[in-house]
Amino acid sequence: MSDTPTDDVEELEALEIEDDDYDDSPVSSQGQQGASSASPGGFAVPGPPEGGPARSFEFLHNVEMEVTVELGRAKRTVRDLLEVQVGSVIELDRSAGSPVDILVNGMMIARGEVVVIDDEFAVRLTEVFDSQGNKLEK
Repeated sequence: MSDTPTDDVEELEALEIEDDDYDDSPVSSQGQQGASSASPGGFAVPGPPEGGPARSFEFLHNVEMEVTVELGRAKRTVRDLLEVQVGSVIELDRSAGSPVDILVNGMMIARGEVVVIDDEFAVRLTEVFDSQGNKLEK
């Protein structure tokens, strides 16, 4: 590698990986057939190379991810936050009954409505989004 950032970029751009047996392009929304398949979350998962061993993602099944249900947001000044005490009310940017956002590791993947099941809150999904934020159809 060379000393200047421009040369580093040029060297990286010059590197190419040639593999005619493996197509890692995702399935398009127009239904294009390829070596990939869409997962239930709407994210394209590359399929195995033609004639190669099947890919298994079972090793990812136990990976924990943070799921956040966001009811709403609010911006407040430091002065307002210093005055917060038990019984204070912070108004959010959403009206009552509007859908909540479901985020996985900070990325919104769905919207839903809050429900109660056995005295605990839950969320019924009403919309699911792909990795580009487009709504997926049922």
